[in-house]
Amino acid sequence: MLDSLNNINFNNISNNKNIGIKLGFEIQEASWIKSPFKSITGRGRDRGIRTYTVKNA
Repeated sequence: MLDSLNNINFNNISNNKNIGIKLGFEIQEASWIKSPFKSITGRGRDRGIRTYTVKNA
């Protein structure tokens, strides 16, 4: 999924804005991949894996 991040050369990242653009693109592409766990996770009572919102300590 995010294996393509290993191909990005992060040398000189502070001076090259294209690295940040490439990084953002790869993360965006990964976020559109459908998760196989979406149907079983959530806050509802009918979910196999329930998630809860908690406050930061």
